[in-house]
Amino acid sequence: MTAQKVRGTVPDGRSGRPAPGTRAAAAPAGGGATGTAPPGTANPVVPETADTAQPAAASSPSAPLAGWRVLVARPAGRGDDLVTLVRDAGGSPLHVPLIATTPVTSAPLRAALDALADGGFSWVALTSAAAVSALQAAARAADRPFRIAPSTRIAAVGTATAAALRGAGLPVHLLPGTAGSAATLAASWPMEPPGLRVLLPCSDRATPTLADALRATGHDVTTVVVYRTEILPVPEPLARDLADGRIDVVLLTSPSTVQALAGTVIAPGTRLVAIGQPTAHAARAAGRVLAAVAVEPSARGMVDALIGLRGAEADMHHATADMRGAATTSTTGMKEL
Repeated sequence: MTAQKVRGTVPDGRSGRPAPGTRAAAAPAGGGATGTAPPGTANPVVPETADTAQPAAASSPSAPLAGWRVLVARPAGRGDDLVTLVRDAGGSPLHVPLIATTPVTSAPLRAALDALADGGFSWVALTSAAAVSALQAAARAADRPFRIAPSTRIAAVGTATAAALRGAGLPVHLLPGTAGSAATLAASWPMEPPGLRVLLPCSDRATPTLADALRATGHDVTTVVVYRTEILPVPEPLARDLADGRIDVVLLTSPSTVQALAGTVIAPGTRLVAIGQPTAHAARAAGRVLAAVAVEPSARGMVDALIGLRGAEADMHHATADMRGAATTSTTGMKEL
C-alpha cells in the first residue's frame, strides 16, 4: 500500500516490526522528555486515570481516534499533555514510561549557571523542554534563583521548548519556523560575527549537531550536561500487547523511546508515529517502519498526525470499497450481456 500524505504528518509506511535480519539499534537521545523516576527503579505504569480503564464511556464512536489504543511512553510527569489530547480526540491512551531522566549537579553546570546570570554568554540554546526543567532544578539545588541575564539571547528548538521557557518567565529570541530539530535550529541561526559565546545545556545522549554547526561558523560553544536519560525495561504485559497487536499506535517521542523498544516485537499492523525527524531517523536506523512523522514536534503535533493518519486510512478504505463495488457491478453487467 502506497503511503499517503495526510494533514500534520509525513507518512512512512505501516509496520512496527524490525526489518528482517535487522537488530534494533541503540540511538542517541534528542531530548524533549523529562521525568522523576529514580535510576534503577522499575518503570511505573501511570494508573487508571491515564490509561484505558473505560474507553467506551470516554469517547464517542464518531470521535477521530475512537477505538484506537495509543501507547504514550514519555517519562512519568511528562506525558499528561499527550494523554489528555489523545483522550480528548476519542482515543484510549496507555501511559507506560519507558525512559526516565535525572537532573545533573556538577561543577561545570554551576559555573554555567553563574555565567548565565552574569551575562557571560551571548546566546543560550535549549534543545528540549527537559533541559529547561533541568536548569531550574540545578539552580534550586544550588539554592539560588534561575536567572538569565537580559543581554543573553535565548534560542529554542521548537514550540514545546519555547513554551517551557516562557513558562519559566523567559523570552525566546530565536525559534525555527519549521519542524524543530538541532539541524533546523542551526540552519535558522542568524549570521553574526564569529567568536560569540554560546551555551548548549543538553542531555548526556545529545548529538553534537548544533554544537558542531555553531563551531563551524566560528562561535565559542560550551556544552554542559544538565540531565541524564535512563532506559527502562518494557513491562511484560506491555510486551505481550505489542506483540499480539493489542496496541493500535505507538508514539515515539524521542530517540531514547526508540532505544527503549529495541528488541521488542511490535505487531506489523501497529502504527508507529514519530514526533520529529531526529526520532524518525533513529526509528528507521533501528529497522522500524513509520506510519507518519509529526510536522510539528509537540504533543499537539503528534495528535494532529494521528487524526490525519486516521482520516487517510478511512479515505483509502472507502476508495477500496468503491473500487470493489464498481468491479462487482461491471461483472454483473457482463453476465447479463
